[in-house]
Amino acid sequence: MRRRGVSKDEVIEAVRNPEDVLLDTSTGYLIATRKKEDRYLLVVYAPKAVKRVVTVIVTSKFNIVEKRIRSGRWIKI
Repeated sequence: MRRRGVSKDEVIEAVRNPEDVLLDTSTGYLIATRKKEDRYLLVVYAPKAVKRVVTVIVTSKFNIVEKRIRSGRWIKI
């Protein structure tokens, strides 16, 4: 996360107050999306009482999300 310029607090904030939450139909993980300046922060986490972050993605291309929604891999919840 440090290499990508994302703090632990930003990840926690994205999970607590996301712009959108998506379900990965392949893995069962949830994806919290949040705009961060000119980029998007995608936090993939396990949907349990104690949230376990699997990975953090920082991208300037929101089409990653749009393509996975169109393909049916990710579903908005």
